[in-house]
Amino acid sequence: MITKTIFFEPAITHCEHNSSESGRTLEEVIRNIRHQPYEIVAIFDACGNKICEHTNHQEEYTAFAIPEQWASAASLMVHNHLVDGTFSPQDLVSNAMTNVCISIIASPSCNFYLFRPLTGWPDTIGEIAEEYDTITQLLQRNPHHDYNFETARHLALLKVTQHYGIKYRVEAINGTTLPDAFSVSA
Repeated sequence: MITKTIFFEPAITHCEHNSSESGRTLEEVIRNIRHQPYEIVAIFDACGNKICEHTNHQEEYTAFAIPEQWASAASLMVHNHLVDGTFSPQDLVSNAMTNVCISIIASPSCNFYLFRPLTGWPDTIGEIAEEYDTITQLLQRNPHHDYNFETARHLALLKVTQHYGIKYRVEAINGTTLPDAFSVSA
């Protein structure tokens, strides 16, 4: 069986598929993973059917191998972050590797969305992820602003996604107020 390995944050090697720990529908998965103490990743096809799910039950470390026949059907990827935090550079690369149309992060008080450009993910996604990381670091060292890590990361992602035609959106959930880190714009 041919597999494609997808990485989220530092990689691990043990992988499992088709766990139903978080639910069957996208709505159930988002609701059930939002406050978990570890990362969970689920992939859905274009019809909204869950293809697979994975967790290693460890904070912030998720990686899994997805069989090629499932990867070709992947349309939407959702995973959680333990704290309110946007997509990491590794998340950008993982989205491009799976070629998903939509990627969602469910965090405690907001959802983050990335939408693949109509022309597909840029071939230079690794370089884009590095640029994103570099801009984040530069913003944190900016002497004119006191940006915390998440605000700097959010602003850097706004800049990079606008430049490369990737749609990026943040929304507060259940009537909560968007955390200050994500209410700033570029």
